[in-house]
Amino acid sequence: MSNDSSIPENNENTSTSNKRAQGRLFVKPFEELRQLGCSMRELIHTMLRVNTAPENVRQEMAALTEHTKKLQQVLSDHALNDATPCMSFNYDEGVRPYYVNTGLIGDHNPLAPVFDLQHADGITFGTVHFGVGYEGPPGCVHGGFVAFFFDQILSQHILEIHKPSMTGTLSVRYIAPTPIMTDLQYTVRTKEIADSKVLVEGEIKANGKLCCTSDAIFVRARSTNFLGKIRNELTNNDNKPV
Repeated sequence: MSNDSSIPENNENTSTSNKRAQGRLFVKPFEELRQLGCSMRELIHTMLRVNTAPENVRQEMAALTEHTKKLQQVLSDHALNDATPCMSFNYDEGVRPYYVNTGLIGDHNPLAPVFDLQHADGITFGTVHFGVGYEGPPGCVHGGFVAFFFDQILSQHILEIHKPSMTGTLSVRYIAPTPIMTDLQYTVRTKEIADSKVLVEGEIKANGKLCCTSDAIFVRARSTNFLGKIRNELTNNDNKPV
């Protein structure tokens, strides 16, 4: 399930409305946390490519392991365990923050793949790079990670076309192995927009060769569903007297 950050749908000034909504929903990680996430991501995908190491490097690894354990213990004193996080519009320092940003997780999360994103003429496109941490079959991205990326990037397309929705169904067709350690090209297009749903399709290619495709149905925000309830909370918060 993917969350849509542009919950308000405003035809007069949609772009401004979406940016304002994103700022009210997602809590921005502080810089040291973001840098730590980026560093951990690089370390994970580097260590999984190492077959052996000289003694001095092994000592560095052992020392870093101990330091990491200590850092985890220190951070655990400040970690919050709320099942439901606070968002920017109802921010509370005593509640776990909602760090998920737009349709993708963000570079503060070491589990997120590295990608770039563009949107033009109704099409969302860019490149994504899966390191060895995403490997399934030898040399290939695990199909589960492919599906995860499709869900996220199709959701991002939903943000770009300003149609607040959440994933209803997602199907993936694996046509050829999707290689790791390769800059892959992805493209997402809208198939249909209806009153209650949005149909979207996407594809991933490696050097021009089609690897996999995806089709998804996104359920639009309604007062009775999860996304609609968040929109109502956001609206109610905006209407509170200052």
